[in-house]
Amino acid sequence: MNISELSFLELKQVCLKAIELTSKHKNENHDPIMGPSINIVIGNSSPWLIAKALEGLKDDELVSFPISLPFRAQITAKGLSEVESETFKEALELYDYRVSFETPDVHHDSIGILTVYVTDRYLMTIGDPDPIHQNTKTSDLHVFASDRFVSVRDNQEPFDRLEKSLDDIVAEFARDHGKNNSYKSDEARWLTTTIRAVQAQIDEGTVSYKLLRDGLKERLEASQKFFSVLPGIKLLIDEAIKAIRTLLDMF
Repeated sequence: MNISELSFLELKQVCLKAIELTSKHKNENHDPIMGPSINIVIGNSSPWLIAKALEGLKDDELVSFPISLPFRAQITAKGLSEVESETFKEALELYDYRVSFETPDVHHDSIGILTVYVTDRYLMTIGDPDPIHQNTKTSDLHVFASDRFVSVRDNQEPFDRLEKSLDDIVAEFARDHGKNNSYKSDEARWLTTTIRAVQAQIDEGTVSYKLLRDGLKERLEASQKFFSVLPGIKLLIDEAIKAIRTLLDMF
């Protein structure tokens, strides 16, 4: 089964395994509301669909998380039993899971984001196969053979424009937090998480084309509709969409 062709039930299974892996990198000081955030990257699956899968796992009592915060999910005792079952292990044997520690949460600077990258096991591997790193590096990740990395240095100007527009969005969310909370929503969290994943790759110098096209562009367009009645953030999202379209049109 290709990781991008999962049924919803299979997507829930993959998400449960991802949450189980993140639990190994938390400690007793990690508050369930304050963090760390969890970012799950599964093929071309949208953050919205992954959030729905997490909500389904919560309904099944396999994970728990505060209301409307699926990306703060923690595995339950029932969930651990499910992950350890032979049937569950067989269902996931074709996939690889990579955990990375990424940039701080925009609202809580001291708390990191745990990102789990899920890929087909048979796909091309680039770089060090060690699954756990202290810093996100695109060279350490599994990528689709049909995907490619775009060099930041060779396309510096459009990437600079994109990165500035993304920084502006994150800064606007941060300014609003603690004031009016006008932007507080799952959509804001999903967009911020996607932006952080792209920024981590930009910092390393190469960015997945699929992440730009099927991850960031899709998330920005969804947020553009969601925040259509809030001109401040919508204007910034509009600029980011222009920037990413310009960049994608070059390839």
